[in-house]
Amino acid sequence: MLRKLFSDSVLKWLQLFLLLLFVVGLFWVFWRLSEHDSSRRPPYDTFNYPKQDLNYSFGDTSVYIEIAIQPLWIPVSLITQVIKHDRILADSLKARGKVLKFFPYYDGGEIIKSLGENKLEGAVAGDMPVLLAAVKKDIQVVSIIQQGFTSVVSSHYSQLEDLKGKRVGYVENTNAHYGLLSSLYGRGIEEDELDLVPMNITDLTESLYNNEIDAFSAWEPIPGMALHHNSDQKVVNRSLSMGFLFFTHDFYKNHPDEVKLIVAAEIRAFNWLQSSRSNLLEAVEWLLNSSSGFIEKDYINLTNYQLSTLAKKDLIGQVWLPLIHEQLLDSTGFLGREFLFLQQKKYIPDSVNWQRLKRSFNLHLAADLQNDPDKYRLNEFDYETITHALTNPPTYD
Repeated sequence: MLRKLFSDSVLKWLQLFLLLLFVVGLFWVFWRLSEHDSSRRPPYDTFNYPKQDLNYSFGDTSVYIEIAIQPLWIPVSLITQVIKHDRILADSLKARGKVLKFFPYYDGGEIIKSLGENKLEGAVAGDMPVLLAAVKKDIQVVSIIQQGFTSVVSSHYSQLEDLKGKRVGYVENTNAHYGLLSSLYGRGIEEDELDLVPMNITDLTESLYNNEIDAFSAWEPIPGMALHHNSDQKVVNRSLSMGFLFFTHDFYKNHPDEVKLIVAAEIRAFNWLQSSRSNLLEAVEWLLNSSSGFIEKDYINLTNYQLSTLAKKDLIGQVWLPLIHEQLLDSTGFLGREFLFLQQKKYIPDSVNWQRLKRSFNLHLAADLQNDPDKYRLNEFDYETITHALTNPPTYD
């Protein structure tokens, strides 16, 4: 009898212990679900990005051709890096007493400011800053350098409609700014229905992770960085965007041969990048090495291969010539529609006439180069220690 009572007592205590263990386990599970997953916590979550002071000293314009570039823009930054390493271009310019110099900027809005202060001969920028630049200054847009997408990224929301009343980060006067505004308009959403937060491009990923904003709009590699380090973040919307190479009208008018040499180097760069993964990886290495004083170490936090994959998605499958087609400039074309939209939104004054602005775009320069490939050596490569001719169409391995 005593043995039975003892066994029942032990059994009851064992059951109580198991119940207590179960309750504690439940509390632990709920606690883990409620906190951030530290295994997915990105290295930049506590990273206060010290944006560089872009107080550049520009050189003698009789010698230097000074062009603004954007290292934080894939794949455009790879194209400009290949141009920078082009010995054919460097030798051709040297024979004319010229040296090409690149100055890094974070976004097209910054470039517009320097251009307005007569500090640059040319630049690469997205569609919205190029249109705004053409309003403020007489420029010649000589080629397309990119056709891709900007993305709206969010952690907790999956549709643009879900962002009403939410904080959305963006960089003013950039192609991602236009992509966000035009996408909202296409869904019947007014700007004032969202809390739009102008920010630096370098602060978007950290701010989204820390819930300081609910979404952001940006160009690659920023969306790729966010998605790679945070599996709960997703692309809410993608918008078509374009990048362009342009020069001040005075430089274009006084140095047309130099402009053609640079555009020829752009064509070579695209073909070389598109021809193999190893070329993309080499260009990524050039980019990271040359941008070490501009982009903080480990900020991007993507491997060279991952960066090359982002670039490959943009480049692959394109039969490419940087020719600006007339259809882009029609009132129903990509740039024509963007101009009208920005004018309706008061980013461009009502007094500006689209027919006048259209003259800022050169429809013939790239075609002229293509008609004389031997003169401009369009099918030859000479980058660092690489020297060979392009004998086959671009393919990916």
